[in-house]
Amino acid sequence: MFLLLAGLSTPLAGQASLLFGYAGTVGGGEWQIEALEFGIAAPVGLGPVRSVAASIRTGWFADQAVLIRGTRGFVGAFALALRSGRLSVTEIGDELNPTVVSLDLSLEGAGYLAANSPIPEGKRWASLAVLPALRVGSADGAQFAFVLGPAFFAGLQRHTHLFLAARGEFPLARRRRGP
Repeated sequence: MFLLLAGLSTPLAGQASLLFGYAGTVGGGEWQIEALEFGIAAPVGLGPVRSVAASIRTGWFADQAVLIRGTRGFVGAFALALRSGRLSVTEIGDELNPTVVSLDLSLEGAGYLAANSPIPEGKRWASLAVLPALRVGSADGAQFAFVLGPAFFAGLQRHTHLFLAARGEFPLARRRRGP
C-alpha cells in the first residue's frame, strides 16, 4: 500500500491518467465477452511508444442471440498495452481549450481467466491485439477513446475475435500552463 502511494506521489504519476470503460469481443461465434475495465496509463517516450497502460477487466460471457438471461460464466483479465503517439486529425472549439480529434495505435497483450467458459479457448488463455483508436478530448485533459481491432486468442484452441472498447481517460493531475 505504501509503495502504491509513493508511486502515485512522483512527478510521473502527476502525468498519468486513470482509464475506465467497456471492453469486449464482437462476433466470432455465439458467445462474446463483455467486461468493465479499469486501469492506469503513463507516458514513457520510448521511440514510437509514447505511453504504457495497465488495466484489469471483469465481466461475463453473453449470448449474442438472447437479450434477457443470455449470460453464462465470468471472465477476468489483466492487460498491458503499448501506445503510439497521437496523430492529430482536427481541432474543434476555441484556441484556448480546443477539443482534439486524434488517432493512435496500441499493441496489447492480455491474460484471461474464466469460470464456466462457453468459448473453445477454455478456462485460461492469452490474447495479443493490434488496436487502432479514435480519441476525442482535451490535449492535456480528459479524453474518450473508441478502440476497434483484431485480437488473437490462444488457449485450448486459437481464434481471432474482433475486440471493441469504449474508454474514458482522466488525468490524475492537471499540467500547469505558463503565465
